[in-house]
Amino acid sequence: IKNVIAELDRVPLECLIILAKDNSKACWNLRTKLINGIDITNEGLRVLAERGNQVIKKTVALYPNCPEEILQIINNKKSEDFDLIINFYRKFPLYWKELIDDESIINLIQSNPDLPSSLLKPLIWKYGSSDEMQNCLINDDLPLEVLSTLSQAKDFKLRRLVALHPNTPQFILDKLINDHDLDVKKAAHVYRELPLDMRWLDERALEDQLGKPGIPLAVMNIIARSPIPSNRFALAVNPTLPEDILNILMDDEDPDVKEAVLFRTLPSEWRELDEYDRNVKLKRNDVPAHILELLVKSPDSYLREKVARSPSATKALLTTLLNDKEEEVAEAAHDALLFLQLPNEWREMDQFERYEKLDNKNISSEVMSVLSKTFESYMRMHVAKSPSAPESVLRTLAQDQISSVKEAAEDSLRRLNLPDDWKHLNNEEILERIKANSVSDTILIELAQMNKNDIRIAIAKQEHLPKKVIEILAHDQLNQISDLILFRELPKNWRKLSDSKIRDKLGKQFVPVDVLSILSRAKCPFIRSDIAKIPSLPQVILEKLKQDENDEVKDAVLFRDLPKVWKEKLNEEYLFVDEYRVDDLIIELQASESVLLILSQASDWCYRRAVAAYLPTPSSIVETLRSDPSFRVRDAVLYRQLPMEWQNLRGDDLKLKLSQEDPSIEVLKVLSKSADDYISDLAKQLLEGKNL
Repeated sequence: IKNVIAELDRVPLECLIILAKDNSKACWNLRTKLINGIDITNEGLRVLAERGNQVIKKTVALYPNCPEEILQIINNKKSEDFDLIINFYRKFPLYWKELIDDESIINLIQSNPDLPSSLLKPLIWKYGSSDEMQNCLINDDLPLEVLSTLSQAKDFKLRRLVALHPNTPQFILDKLINDHDLDVKKAAHVYRELPLDMRWLDERALEDQLGKPGIPLAVMNIIARSPIPSNRFALAVNPTLPEDILNILMDDEDPDVKEAVLFRTLPSEWRELDEYDRNVKLKRNDVPAHILELLVKSPDSYLREKVARSPSATKALLTTLLNDKEEEVAEAAHDALLFLQLPNEWREMDQFERYEKLDNKNISSEVMSVLSKTFESYMRMHVAKSPSAPESVLRTLAQDQISSVKEAAEDSLRRLNLPDDWKHLNNEEILERIKANSVSDTILIELAQMNKNDIRIAIAKQEHLPKKVIEILAHDQLNQISDLILFRELPKNWRKLSDSKIRDKLGKQFVPVDVLSILSRAKCPFIRSDIAKIPSLPQVILEKLKQDENDEVKDAVLFRDLPKVWKEKLNEEYLFVDEYRVDDLIIELQASESVLLILSQASDWCYRRAVAAYLPTPSSIVETLRSDPSFRVRDAVLYRQLPMEWQNLRGDDLKLKLSQEDPSIEVLKVLSKSADDYISDLAKQLLEGKNL
């Protein structure tokens, strides 16, 4: 009944005041009448001040006729918001209704630029935009308390303007020089030294002005010693720099600044080119020598390399670049000098045209010899593959340190031992002959030693092979090939099965001991691990697998001692095991101490981490994991000291909680010891802040 009465428009004011003492709807109705201009007694204002929520109290505090004693009731806890209302906003009697919510305050600022400055400033500091605050900062003689407050503002633009303000004292500047924002640091360290007409410019506008004539010498001296490279670069391109400023910039530690000073003497047609257009122009054979001699002094090694590769580079210039401190430049100069020995036809080609040309026969041995000496490994590989490569060049390249060059040269040397009708066959043609079983034993022996995997695989799959080929391929570095040779010992119904089909049979049917013995020697670790899971595995094979160095096999042997339900779960989930799934399994299956002990010895860190994170894990097992080689396991042991709401967090979730919440000192002390650099560094920073 009270709710219904409270919402009636025609209810008498005295009745509404009585209802408002314990009815929120009556409070809101009373507030609405207050805003709509009905005079309310002091008793009504007192009821709202005592019973209303924050919005209602704010309305009462703004009401022009609110007596002082009621204002004291509202602000009895000295709230910052109510202090602002009572001390500033009540000076706006004409606008009090517009100050009830933040949006109205912002509208008031924007639509009433003629408000008195003394009334407007508090609103701007509280609700104004960054631009409005900046205008106040730039154009006002601000008191210390305002500068001190704004130096802690979240908006870096405000802190930057405090750093630039002429009234800012040194103790505030000392803090701003170490600000985490680079723009604030720059303002406090450099830009506040500039004249006022330049100080307030943003960095882009300032650097645009620094490149134009008419800059005062005092400004040049400030910028020439500025720690900001982009400032010095902008000054370096100014056409009116005096010699003493040029001398300072000529020894600049920043390569871009040095280069800008150097390029001042270039003709405008070169000076105005961007990097891409300049590199294109360097590919021409008519670049003047004095231009190249100037460009080669650049601190940019990439540019010096382009000069070395230019067809306009002279022998004298290239000889100088042979001693360049950057390896890439020296190598480019070496190759350019080398290519001067080539016939004109080859010198005029680009590298891709040379690659294509090398596929031809009847190239002179002189050309092949020159190209084989280049530092460019891709060129040497093409030489090694070329049908024109002489044996002497191939033998040299067979000792190359780059494996692709070495292997190509070795294969080409073996081709020399093949009959003439085999020497120039491509891979596809060789594979066709192998599959057709029309290859002699002598040729098979040569092909089995080639570095082409597909050729060796095709040979290993042949049913009849000479003993020498089998001996070669049995020790092949590619597991698939050595296993193909091993599986020749298997019964016929196993011999041609793929690895996946062999694994499928191992898990579903009885396998003879002799087959298991052969498969246990397979290079494929998954086959060996599947064998280790067979319950009735002969002891002799099991003992052999216990010595296996592969982690998959080690864990398969170790997990044989797990209860049946665990084996079934792990076999079911094996391909999907990660640290989260192991955590779930340990909880789901209520792992016993014996199970936890086995899992704590697994090679896969996911199991060990899950054991370390599981709170019921016995302390004896936890202690063995405290010095685990995996930092994730060590951290799991460390995090056992955390409160429960922190313990279950992992990875990004932990980092997010740490960065967004306010952790206790105890939590931060634990996390500061984490092996994860991001977590430990952040925890240390937060801990330092709390100590301060």
